[in-house]
Amino acid sequence: MSNEHENRQLGGFKATLHNPNTSPEAKAHAASVLAEHGLDVSNDNSTTKASIKTENHVGDSHNGHSDQEGPHYDGKDSEHQHRVLGGYKATLHNPNTSSEAKEHAKEVLKEGEKHEHHVIGGYKATLHNPNTSESAKEHAKEVLKEHHAEVA
Repeated sequence: MSNEHENRQLGGFKATLHNPNTSPEAKAHAASVLAEHGLDVSNDNSTTKASIKTENHVGDSHNGHSDQEGPHYDGKDSEHQHRVLGGYKATLHNPNTSSEAKEHAKEVLKEGEKHEHHVIGGYKATLHNPNTSESAKEHAKEVLKEHHAEVA
């Protein structure tokens, strides 16, 4: 496959992510394909070419294909992260996916769970830190409640 052809195909998958008329399943598949090619589509307003990056994993400083450090459990970032992880879950059940891609998806999902566990632990620690503001503690409580984590 020529580079130009591949870039156009990947551009189509990228467009799928930004199309409001596309189903969540199609968006998850597109995110999965783009992630398999090491493409970072978060926070990218370009519609002509995708920026190719080295392969990232959830838990890396790029937080699974995002330019922001650490997960952000609010609105768009959280929704995007869930869709990316959903794409990896779909990869596991897709009969047309190679065994290498399925193994990669398993690793990414495992790291994502581990990373989320650490982040939730950080929010719990915030509640007990005497140097943390009340507004930060309230935010931590909200995040923990949203993720059904025990608030001590």
